[in-house]
Amino acid sequence: MANDIYLVLFEMHQRAEMGAAPLSPASVSAKSTTTQIFLADVTDDLLDARDGLRRELEAHGIEVLPRVDLGAVPSPELVNHLKAELKQAQVSVHLIGGFYGREAPGAYETRSVPHLEFELAREAGHLRRIVSVPPEIDPNRCPPRQRDLIEAIETEADPKDNGPSTLPLTLLRKGIEELKSEILIQVREARMARELSGPRSNKGQFKGNSPLLCVLFHPVDEHGLGRDVFEMLKGEALDVWCQVHPDPAKPRDSLERMPRAMATCDAFLIVHADAPLEWLNQVVLGARKQVLRRLKHPYLVKSILNGPPPHKPELAFSFRDWVFVDCRSGVVRSALDPFLDNMR
Repeated sequence: MANDIYLVLFEMHQRAEMGAAPLSPASVSAKSTTTQIFLADVTDDLLDARDGLRRELEAHGIEVLPRVDLGAVPSPELVNHLKAELKQAQVSVHLIGGFYGREAPGAYETRSVPHLEFELAREAGHLRRIVSVPPEIDPNRCPPRQRDLIEAIETEADPKDNGPSTLPLTLLRKGIEELKSEILIQVREARMARELSGPRSNKGQFKGNSPLLCVLFHPVDEHGLGRDVFEMLKGEALDVWCQVHPDPAKPRDSLERMPRAMATCDAFLIVHADAPLEWLNQVVLGARKQVLRRLKHPYLVKSILNGPPPHKPELAFSFRDWVFVDCRSGVVRSALDPFLDNMR
């Protein structure tokens, strides 16, 4: 119950910052069925965990796919059936253990059903994927095919320069309760992303739907720079979302949430005032990682604004196609033109 209350408050805070409509009683209700989750098949040792997770998700009003037992699906139709189910989902959840499992039915299929579903979910492109591997599982002690699968998942979850994906993959090496929390957070973020991607009335100077801009700044903002920039951008016919953690004592929490925030936005602006350089370095490198994951659907603008005080040195970053705005002497509306010009 405490976790559910936190998630509702978290969504209310995010909606307020993003300019989305407030939560209605119906949307807070556990009976809302606007989201579908694909809960992937598992090996026998994880059946009880999967069944328990399915019951809890359904109790939250979430529709769990696939709707029918895969054993009832004729072998030649299995792949197409799974693709059709995944197409309807917004989130896929994969419980991966220490065993590889039986091969999926079909004359030309050699992958296990969990492996097949994981790869089909990746190919779908639109899904928020969550993979849970128990912390006690050591890939080096698993059968070779399972070891290779877990290592491939770990590589994709921390891609560096290994290649892009449409949305980030979340890999959890924790218990079932942490998995439930992560699922509920991503379900709520998926709902907000769908609402914000719908038709807009404030098209203004931008073509088509109004893009979503994520402004990132540290809670220790002595010059009020982040809020000043936010107020200036609100009048530019685009949706603006401030991603800032309310507790200055826990800046790492905002860093951990940043990938999920950036997965739903169309552009980002990192604002640096008096934030510790360690925080800035982690945010910038984390943003660059998200850029690599979005090569198929690139950000409209990637930008850093270096604000007061004036005696600060220049930023030690030089990235291709990023917009760097030097406002150390103070921010005026015209200073944002290089950023806004790239969004038109």
